[in-house]
Amino acid sequence: MCIAILNPTNQINESYIYNSWQNNNQGAGLLWCADGKLQTYKTYKYKKFYNKYVSLRSDSNVQSIVLHFRIATSGFEKYTNLHPFMVN
Repeated sequence: MCIAILNPTNQINESYIYNSWQNNNQGAGLLWCADGKLQTYKTYKYKKFYNKYVSLRSDSNVQSIVLHFRIATSGFEKYTNLHPFMVN
């Protein structure tokens, strides 16, 4: 089962983020709102994921962030299956 964390304020301790990554290591993504637009970031690389998270958390225009860590229960391990993704 995937792990999803809603982070409305303050930076989460890296040990919690790394633990989530280690337990669900088939890619991860971030979802946030800035300038009135929902935006996403996805990667298979932990350091890139964490650095992007830290960058977003330090941006005063970004409030809540959703962190998603994938473990494939169905579907292939490929970029298009990483959450979060936009549905219109």
